Amino acid sequence: NKEAKKDPAVQIIKYESGPESLLSSYYDNDWYYGYIYIYRAGRIYFFDTSRKVTSSTKEKFESDLSHFSQNFRSRALYELPKERGFCMPYGFVKDDRPQKRSMGTIMRLKDHPDVRILFRDQSALFEENYSKEENASVEQELRTFWERPDWGGVKYQALGFRKFPSVQMGGYKGQSTFVEITRPSYSPIYECAWDEEYFSKAEKKRAGCLPPTLDYGYIAYVKGDPDAKEDTPNLLLYVMQNSEDAPDGKPTIGKDELKKMADTIAASIKRR
Repeated sequence: NKEAKKDPAVQIIKYESGPESLLSSYYDNDWYYGYIYIYRAGRIYFFDTSRKVTSSTKEKFESDLSHFSQNFRSRALYELPKERGFCMPYGFVKDDRPQKRSMGTIMRLKDHPDVRILFRDQSALFEENYSKEENASVEQELRTFWERPDWGGVKYQALGFRKFPSVQMGGYKGQSTFVEITRPSYSPIYECAWDEEYFSKAEKKRAGCLPPTLDYGYIAYVKGDPDAKEDTPNLLLYVMQNSEDAPDGKPTIGKDELKKMADTIAASIKRR
């Protein structure tokens, strides 16, 4: 905020500091930005929001900040709040208003630091997807997730007799996919950056290139119905391995164990 105050293009809207919280909101280049830090029960919680400036967004922007500030509380592990609202790790936001939402959490396992788990609950009203095709099927969404151009040389191969088996998450039917991921080993050595049509495996080995790493990934996806009378959400679970995150660069869990873990997590998800 000190830097923001020095910039004449930035207009401070609100700045409030207390013993357990800090709220800051400001205007910058046709956008409203807001942040809230809360210290409760020995943990720091962070909330941020932003909205493009229009004739009606300022009121909604300020309402979002105020609502979170007034309705957030810490939550004990495994505590199930009686009120309607949104749970997050060690936190809860009371909210009984019908609205669009997209809430997710990412976890790392102590015994398997090379495995990252993400679970997201999202309103079916959200239109953004991986496929970008109108009314894309769940299978199309899963295929497009792996075929994105931003994987940086990473290659994948779907495993199993059925490439997109059905899955149940939270009482809703979806589909899943389990893949083998081949990641190139990045190196400053010239030969290592080229495909094998230019430099053979033997030439790369002589140059000191490291072999690619082999990891595994799992995705389960449920696509909600935005026209349904009841809330039918988009649910996304991915369990992703990246050996580079392991202490010695070697995977801490095998293919079959990772698949079993992912299936167990998917089956354990319930809506309360």
